[in-house]
Amino acid sequence: MRAAKYKKICRQSDVFGRVIIEETAQLMPTGSRLKSQLLTVLNQEPICKPDLYKSGVNNYDHFRVNLSVTEVEKITTILISHEAEAVSPSGETTSCASLIGGLVDIWHNYIEGKAN
Repeated sequence: MRAAKYKKICRQSDVFGRVIIEETAQLMPTGSRLKSQLLTVLNQEPICKPDLYKSGVNNYDHFRVNLSVTEVEKITTILISHEAEAVSPSGETTSCASLIGGLVDIWHNYIEGKAN
């Protein structure tokens, strides 16, 4: 696979990097079906990388995610709750709240991609 094709695939709304999936899974309730589904994605074969991207570091793996809009809406609801908890008592955003807000945006892109 050529680098340009790989980059195009990785920009698709249903393709997520390993770190995004891991961080999202960590915020899901322990033992929940959503957490299990996310961790199952990580057990799949990652998207094949061109030689240029093969560093041996798994953190850069990307996976195709196939969840329903309803499931992803539940994920975003849980993330938004965590984001609200991470805001300081004075209402100031924190680095943790910003990180979680970024996850919310990424998962919203997945929903928008499914709609199109």
